[in-house]
Amino acid sequence: MGPVVQSSQKNQIGLTIENNSETIKYTITESGYIEIYQPSNYEEQEFTAFIQDHVLPYAYKE
Repeated sequence: MGPVVQSSQKNQIGLTIENNSETIKYTITESGYIEIYQPSNYEEQEFTAFIQDHVLPYAYKE
């Protein structure tokens, strides 16, 4: 999926993942903004854990 996203004109994508039997829907932008919109009741600690587990392992600088 990398080359498809890299060659597109989009600056954000929406993703849906399953995590511990929970559906998480979120958007992430080219600038790094992340919004989790389902579940809508995420606490700060849950958001931080999500970033550590699902975003940081893929973050890199070209």
